[in-house]
Amino acid sequence: MAGTSYAFIPIEPTAQSETGYQDPNSRLLELIILAESPDCPDRSLRHVSGNYHTGDLFLEVAPGKYVFRGRNDDWIKSENSLRCDTKAIEDNVLGTCEDLVASCIVVGNGRPSPALFVEPKTGMDHEKLKKEIVRRTRHFHSRRYMHERITSPNFILVVPHGTLPRTATKGNIRRRAVEDTFKMQLDRVYGATH
Repeated sequence: MAGTSYAFIPIEPTAQSETGYQDPNSRLLELIILAESPDCPDRSLRHVSGNYHTGDLFLEVAPGKYVFRGRNDDWIKSENSLRCDTKAIEDNVLGTCEDLVASCIVVGNGRPSPALFVEPKTGMDHEKLKKEIVRRTRHFHSRRYMHERITSPNFILVVPHGTLPRTATKGNIRRRAVEDTFKMQLDRVYGATH
């Protein structure tokens, strides 16, 4: 837009593993509103650099062509530093299991793989519920990178409705708070699978 000054900045340096594998998600770019742009928010909201970091992530699919990839807080980093799009997993679970799942969130920052917390809609046996979620989401996970897959009921934790910590204003589930609140359960899950 004429008169504005924006930039797409890599959220982290592009790295390649020792095997030569490169995670395409490592090339994510954040939309930054530069300080000199007349629509840059107030200084109190800006980064120390003076620029405003929107938290909106994009992937450049062709020179000057970008695809929106969600918000920065919708992503976690796995144990091997590869990024995992939690929002895509959550959206898939809510879409394929809408009759079973009231709400869910994917966690696992710094862990080998993601884990899914579920607040069920029904009184279904928890073990049956976890197996049904895995069955219904199997095709989706088969197309994801290994570090982004939830293919075992062991990585699905069912909690009572209203248990997951939420924000006071919008009622969104707070990913970091879930990881902190349920740290012991997550340690057990990951410890039992290694």
